[in-house]
Amino acid sequence: MPKPERKTNRAPQGAGGICKRSNGRWQGTNTVGTNPGTGNPVKKYVYAQTEKECVKKLKALQAAIDGDTFIELSRMTVTQWLCIWVSEYLGSVKPNTKYDYERVLENYVKPTLGAVKLQKLNPHQVQQCYNALQREKALSAKTVKNVHGVFHSALKQAQRLGYVQRNPADNKNLPRVERPDIQPIPENILPAFLEAIQGHEFEAVFFVTVFTGMRKGEVLGLTWSNVDFERGTVCIRQQLLKKRGENAFMLTSPKNDKPRTISPSPSTQSTLILDIRCKI
Repeated sequence: MPKPERKTNRAPQGAGGICKRSNGRWQGTNTVGTNPGTGNPVKKYVYAQTEKECVKKLKALQAAIDGDTFIELSRMTVTQWLCIWVSEYLGSVKPNTKYDYERVLENYVKPTLGAVKLQKLNPHQVQQCYNALQREKALSAKTVKNVHGVFHSALKQAQRLGYVQRNPADNKNLPRVERPDIQPIPENILPAFLEAIQGHEFEAVFFVTVFTGMRKGEVLGLTWSNVDFERGTVCIRQQLLKKRGENAFMLTSPKNDKPRTISPSPSTQSTLILDIRCKI
């Protein structure tokens, strides 16, 4: 008489940690690293409708770990984290801003700190990087400050996720930034400028720029729907910018994403009215 088949809760060979959940689905578990804050193991889970499918997913996860396509936290470098941050955590920033962030990290951070393990990065290394940018690369104080702003944001996100216990860029000593005074067109030069642009196809653009203080992209992004001649106002809702790294332009929200309304001088409004008549 054949012996009854014994049931076992052991997972199939090569399946890793697998169990059936109360909802009937199968769950696979694999340890992929250690949390730097608690020292506890970090586990990765996969789910499937069948045991066979779950085994397949868990083997794929293990293959990713073995093949270095899955990055274990303790082995993650600064460059690897920065690539993840740019691709996964900058979805809300404007395209040109994202492009600028990428250039800053590629040119000024990765060459010096990119190979350092993220969990091993310390404030002294960050400070050395900033000092070298100013002394060896001859970057301005403002540029060094911008580099710090981008890098600090990336490390702050890593801290939120528990990838690092503290932000190594918190304790910094940045060079002092001196803000230059804005120099408007001198009054003795303004008449010559106005005479020079008379009859130019972009006379209205130059005139509005000079007498409203609007940014170049804001002036180029104006549409007639933004101008209210009855109230004598111009609402700045958008700006026209060139896409970084591309020979193309795009309309985007104003700087700081805040529309604003201005009241141009009567002469500026007359210039706009004249510009309309010339185009009719």
